[in-house]
Amino acid sequence: MREREGRRVRIRALLVSFLGMLVLLLASVPVVAAPRAASPGDWSQFRGGKRHLGVNRFENVLSPTTVAGLREQWTGHTHGELFSSPTIAGGRVFVGGLDGTMYAFDAATGRPLWQTEEAIPGDTAWATPAVVDGVVYFALNRPTGVLFALDAADGHQIWAVDTAVSIIVSSPAVAGGTLYVGLNDDQVLALDAATGSTRWSTPTSGGFYSSPAVADGMVFIGGVDRRVYALDARTGRLAWTATTGDVIWSSPTVSGGIVYIGSRDRKVYALDEATGHVAWTAPLGGPVLSSPAVAKGVVYVGSNDRKLHALDAATGAPLWTAPTGRAIFSSPAVANGMVFVGSLDHHVYAFDAGSGGKLWSSAVKGVIYDSPAVANGRLYVGSYGRTLYAYGLGG
Repeated sequence: MREREGRRVRIRALLVSFLGMLVLLLASVPVVAAPRAASPGDWSQFRGGKRHLGVNRFENVLSPTTVAGLREQWTGHTHGELFSSPTIAGGRVFVGGLDGTMYAFDAATGRPLWQTEEAIPGDTAWATPAVVDGVVYFALNRPTGVLFALDAADGHQIWAVDTAVSIIVSSPAVAGGTLYVGLNDDQVLALDAATGSTRWSTPTSGGFYSSPAVADGMVFIGGVDRRVYALDARTGRLAWTATTGDVIWSSPTVSGGIVYIGSRDRKVYALDEATGHVAWTAPLGGPVLSSPAVAKGVVYVGSNDRKLHALDAATGAPLWTAPTGRAIFSSPAVANGMVFVGSLDHHVYAFDAGSGGKLWSSAVKGVIYDSPAVANGRLYVGSYGRTLYAYGLGG
């Protein structure tokens, strides 16, 4: 009897000891909260969405009267320069570095949440990630291009597709369960977003730095062969091409039945969405690598002439210009009467959307190639100085 009682006491003691160690172990494990549900105010793909409008129409915290109060709230540091633009979804910021790593930060605090561990020397990530339904779609070059689908909660891999011979600078667009991306080996690729299986691949006569826009059942993209392509989103069938005067780095924006895109020939083109016929062209003072934003009948676009330009969307007539210190590769973001853009002069700017008047600016470490994102009362922008910046009111 005493022996059995003694055994029970020893077992209870072991259980208590084990549970105590388990509590200590669990307390030492960092808790990573699941991403919040997507918000209408998120900026979850390159240029804010599949049409590339570059507009957040839900922003109501930042305004022309409050923007002067923007302050740096946090910085996130990466091991590679930032050419990729930030995307914001579910309370998190995602950005790829030229070290080949995808980084996830808490959007409010900047706390690092996770980063991919697959990167090896020579890996690069040029493209902006797309975040849809809790999945991060991410392009990596090693040296051939690999497309990844990652769980937004912890970064674990869902699928990966090696493009074998090409590299990827084009940022993927996700629409209707399909991922679209341009490759440098003369093809546009469509993958099933859930599985990574190929839906179609359309060969062209030129590779792509431009990123596809998806609208009204069509995919639009600009090529290094100087052409704008319009493809059927379901089949990949070529609908039309339109020719510009030089290589196209700019990505198209689709609004009101018109495709807007810049070219290195120093012009912005407005093309009929259905036919590709030229509605108008607007000459600027330098090559146009920036992608247009379109809001309330105005086209906003940067140029190598060191200016942000505002054009009438119907005619291409110039409305105003706003100077920066150096060329603008960055694509503008429009929100609540303001236009945000980065410059190679190491500054990010806010201009009045109606007049072009300068409202605010901030110096950053390094030049800015990427495009700012505005979401939920904050401005996010990355720099070539391996730093992601978050600005908000107060702090």
